[in-house]
Amino acid sequence: MNAASILKQIKDEEIRYVDLRFTDPKGKWQHLTMVASVLGEGELEDGLMFDGSSIAGWKAINESDIAKKGIFLRKFGQEIIRITSGKRVHGTGAIPGGINKLVTAAERDSLKRDLPQMLQWAQDSVDIAKQLHAQNPALYNQFGTFRSKRFMWLGKA
Repeated sequence: MNAASILKQIKDEEIRYVDLRFTDPKGKWQHLTMVASVLGEGELEDGLMFDGSSIAGWKAINESDIAKKGIFLRKFGQEIIRITSGKRVHGTGAIPGGINKLVTAAERDSLKRDLPQMLQWAQDSVDIAKQLHAQNPALYNQFGTFRSKRFMWLGKA
């Protein structure tokens, strides 16, 4: 069976869920059940990403490089908020620009030291998001949209 025939069968038989089966690095049978609509030819031919942190032999999520990078990016953002507003989370900006205290040269230099790495990790995150979107644009183009009976008009007051 090729990808096109699998997708046709999913559509024709109105299959809602697909169970993907594989063996882990230790040879134990594993499976992942997912909504059928997220599968496309690309996923069936090239593979797809999923969180394998609970599968023996693969890294736990807390050991994952991507998870660590996300945690460090968040801490860096909290440090920027702390330096510019006085507290790490939910800082309040009292003046235009959101800064309510003078940033010292030492604080500025500490942020500048880590900035190149943080920018690279942020770019890596954007690249991952682009890759996920490219693999299944139909899913992500509709993500977060829903039908509503509410109507709002935004414009000049």
